[in-house]
Amino acid sequence: MRRALGISVFSGMLGVTLFGIFLTPVFYHVQEKFALLFGTPVAPGAEPKERSGAAHPNGDGVAADSVATNGPTQAPKT
Repeated sequence: MRRALGISVFSGMLGVTLFGIFLTPVFYHVQEKFALLFGTPVAPGAEPKERSGAAHPNGDGVAADSVATNGPTQAPKT
């Protein structure tokens, strides 16, 4: 009983790993194709619009507490 359970668990882990390795890129490319087919058209030569950050309170797509700074901020000199 233990051997059968061990073989089935190991086979399942191996199968899921191989399934994920090969299907993750496939799903990525399918999603990219859908985005190209059904996404908002962009005029030739125009830059694509940035995505809205409506889910974040500051509206720029980055949560306010996750913004990294390069040291302490200083007040502007007058």
